[in-house]
Amino acid sequence: MIVYRITKQKWAKDLSGKGAEKVGGRWNTKGNPVLYTSSTSSLSILELLVHLDYDLIPNDLVIVQLEIPEDSIQKVTEKELPKNWRANPSPDKLKELGAGWIKENKHLALQVPSAVNPLESNLILNVAHLLYEKISVLRHDLIQLDTRL
Repeated sequence: MIVYRITKQKWAKDLSGKGAEKVGGRWNTKGNPVLYTSSTSSLSILELLVHLDYDLIPNDLVIVQLEIPEDSIQKVTEKELPKNWRANPSPDKLKELGAGWIKENKHLALQVPSAVNPLESNLILNVAHLLYEKISVLRHDLIQLDTRL
């Protein structure tokens, strides 16, 4: 399966999950390294834009295209989530779900609906999973975001 992440150029080859480990996210608590990816490159851009003012967006962004094994993905549907799952800040229940998934360590990826666009998915990758070493970086491309965004 092909997934995408957006990052500053200097982090394009870093798949350690240390950024998410330092600050936590919707699906992980601080101290738990994971790599956040999206099912499409455009969703990865949207996920960036909801967290930054346009004036603060770095000018050295890269879209990284990764290939992950398809046989180790746990899917979470919107029906399985609390009614307020899209809230900002995110409800603790989502971090608890992510922490349980990380601890269980059965699946490489947790596929979840995007809070920005629930018709698309984000995939959280467990850096401690045995299959993590099977992830391939297919390409990384510098991008310039359209100023109309």
